[in-house]
Amino acid sequence: MIAMKSKNLFKILILSLPVLLTGCMSVSNLLPIQFGQTDTSKIDRWISDKQFGRAIKALEKMVEEEPNRRNKIKLAETRNLAAQYEKTVIRNTRKKIRLGRWQGAFVYLDDAISHYPESRRLSQFRTSLSRRQSKKIQQARLKLVAMQATNKLRMLPIYRELNRLDPQDPDIAWQLKRTRLEIIEMGKSLTASGKEAIRQNNFELAQRYLELADQLNPTQENTKALADLAQKRIIKIQRKLAEAIKRRKEKNRKPLSVAQKSRRMKLHRLTIALRAALKDSKFDQATKLLNQAYAISLDHPEIEKLRMALDNSIHAKVSQLVHSGNEYYSKGRIEQARSSWKQALKLDPKNTHILSSVERANRVLAKLREINGKKSKKTKN
Repeated sequence: MIAMKSKNLFKILILSLPVLLTGCMSVSNLLPIQFGQTDTSKIDRWISDKQFGRAIKALEKMVEEEPNRRNKIKLAETRNLAAQYEKTVIRNTRKKIRLGRWQGAFVYLDDAISHYPESRRLSQFRTSLSRRQSKKIQQARLKLVAMQATNKLRMLPIYRELNRLDPQDPDIAWQLKRTRLEIIEMGKSLTASGKEAIRQNNFELAQRYLELADQLNPTQENTKALADLAQKRIIKIQRKLAEAIKRRKEKNRKPLSVAQKSRRMKLHRLTIALRAALKDSKFDQATKLLNQAYAISLDHPEIEKLRMALDNSIHAKVSQLVHSGNEYYSKGRIEQARSSWKQALKLDPKNTHILSSVERANRVLAKLREINGKKSKKTKN
């Protein structure tokens, strides 16, 4: 009987084992601690390897599934680390460029991008750096060609003179002929480069190529290319003007908001006050008004004109005060000289020349006071 019960119990256990195992697996899936620890360790490893894109993507998924404070803080910290990494890479790359280590800069930058390919900032920086490198290469090559062309043009009259002096010398005749042919070929090559630059809309480079070609060997083809370039530049300027007029019309067509009207009225009042301050030579007041105007708008044309007028007025006043101080000093009126120089220094505080003049006057006045003090003591004695 006991054996039969044991046998039945064993059968029940065997039959219920899959259910128990399934339940255990379900419970283990519900435990977040082990899952979270595994993901965090992976993320930490990615961060240490500078794979910020993978780390941020994983953390964003974690925040989406479980938006608790810990996950959000971790995501914010990782984004901040990624931004700092981008800044460091860009700063170090620029440092290498300043030292002339272009190849090392690109190797360093490409290595950083390979770790963090999701960074738009690093990719855009590399694109701009490649453009800068290409532009510098173009400029350097153009300088080289210009120097070669200049040398050829300088050599040509010398060979001509030698050929006239000694027409029987075959070597001189050959050098003259060779130089002429090289100048012609160089001119053709520059014309072709100029036409290609026009097709690429690089008008500045095209102008330099074609002008140099025209100096070497003026041809009808080069003249036509220069005319084509001038026409394209005119079209470009006209297009820009048309776009600017269109933008201005669209801007004027839109009704001004209350805030825009208020800013416009403030600027109008400030310009009136600024003109009055300039007229009365109240430079401190004019400077304050100008700063207030710039706080409202940095690109207002009237404000810019008044700024230039203020700078010119201050410069004229400083020059007048410095001249007066020099005149007083030459006549031995040191106190008046110092007073004029101090007024000038107040208007132009960064002027080291005026500052040294004031310091010189202070030293002279101190010496005079010392001498007078000694005289008065002697008189009393």
